[in-house]
Amino acid sequence: MILFLCSLSISAQNNAQIKSKIRIGVLGGINSADIKSNSNQNKGTYIAPAFGLTTEFPVIHNLSVKVEPMYLKKGAKLMEGEDPMEEPEAHLKSSYLEVPVLFKYSFLEEITPYLLAGMTFGYQVDTKLDINFPGLETTVEMKDVTENFEFGISLGGGLEVPINSINLFFDCRYNIGLTNMQKTGTVMADVGGVQIPVDYDKEENGYKNRGIQLLIGVAYSIR
Repeated sequence: MILFLCSLSISAQNNAQIKSKIRIGVLGGINSADIKSNSNQNKGTYIAPAFGLTTEFPVIHNLSVKVEPMYLKKGAKLMEGEDPMEEPEAHLKSSYLEVPVLFKYSFLEEITPYLLAGMTFGYQVDTKLDINFPGLETTVEMKDVTENFEFGISLGGGLEVPINSINLFFDCRYNIGLTNMQKTGTVMADVGGVQIPVDYDKEENGYKNRGIQLLIGVAYSIR
């Protein structure tokens, strides 16, 4: 009984030591992106990749902070009407450099479920609108009429599995953009060699990003 209790104590101390260390690693997965807009356009999800780095800093027992620089795609599928000439199929596609700062609360000791909540800070690298008319495709550069920086919140949870000296983890997160990414301005659309001006209004055409991220990653504990 004494030996058994000692072994449990040593195991608990080892787990506590592992959790008290800083962790670094990589992660990747998909972002099922969508937007919340002020217009009445039909909208669908845009499945896009997401990948980056992860760092985790212990705060107190079972509570830590994760900082994760990421590259990911956002956007939506838009304008699917009955008449393709009036409402052609279009895809809004944006590339972001994003840094989530998340609080992580862990449960149990070995295979560890956890909850995540925090903020996201994003920088828009580029935004394009791919429009498909019947027999004609064109791309409109949208960066001049969209905001460069985005702020949002992220909620979710996951499961962490220790494997020797590394930790394998699975995340599911729901990201909610709080910034209206639309700016008032005009862009030029090349339709069959003809330049057509397209006007955007910050309020009328305003939209906010959102999406569900499914991620997998590995992290290594350092001193």
